[in-house]
Amino acid sequence: MLSELLANEKTSILEHWVRLIVETYPVQSKRFLVEQSNRFSNPVGHTVSTEAGVLLDCILTDNFSDQVEKSLNNIVRIRTVQEFTASEAVGFVFSLKRAIRETIAGCGWETTKPEELSELDDRIDRLVLLAFDQYMKCRDQMSEIRVNEIKRRFQYMPGSRKLSSPHQQEEHDTNDPASDKQSSGR
Repeated sequence: MLSELLANEKTSILEHWVRLIVETYPVQSKRFLVEQSNRFSNPVGHTVSTEAGVLLDCILTDNFSDQVEKSLNNIVRIRTVQEFTASEAVGFVFSLKRAIRETIAGCGWETTKPEELSELDDRIDRLVLLAFDQYMKCRDQMSEIRVNEIKRRFQYMPGSRKLSSPHQQEEHDTNDPASDKQSSGR
């Protein structure tokens, strides 16, 4: 049965999957992610390893709890900030299929029913869709932060008029000839 085989090979699958995720990074980053195991020296590597374990548990048990979204968010947020494309940011989930197949090759998985493999693939595909949702949320948040930063910078530019209170806004509107035209209906 596939579930028993996956449970027996869980540690090897996770290690292989983390290696495949690390392979998506540039050469210098790969070296650092692999060599540094301290969670404070290497928060990205630690996050990837920890959260990949949670996601693998989710796939193996078919339990898509709230923790799945948190784990996906933790990995996808890092990849979004690092300016991975959408496909690169969420594509790491697809590499789980490869990690599983390569790890269990030769362990008797050939006798697995096609329905079991199909069901496993469906769970991974579902995880990909959830990862894409997280990517879009992160991109929206990043865009909002950038817009707010531009607004903040513009307010403090020389020559710009910063209106800090509603009272100042009213004074500005009553002294503005354009607002007089609008209020008189012209």
